[in-house]
Amino acid sequence: MPTYIVSAAANRLTKQVKQEIASLITESHSGATSQAMLATSGSIAN
Repeated sequence: MPTYIVSAAANRLTKQVKQEIASLITESHSGATSQAMLATSGSIAN
């Protein structure tokens, strides 16, 4: 699973907020990857 890092200008986001954003990106990416794998699994087998 990829690791995402969120950066922002000084004093724009707290460390906690940046971690939450990175977690949400990871969850979204993982879900999209899973859906893509399921959608293409039938065509790969043929």
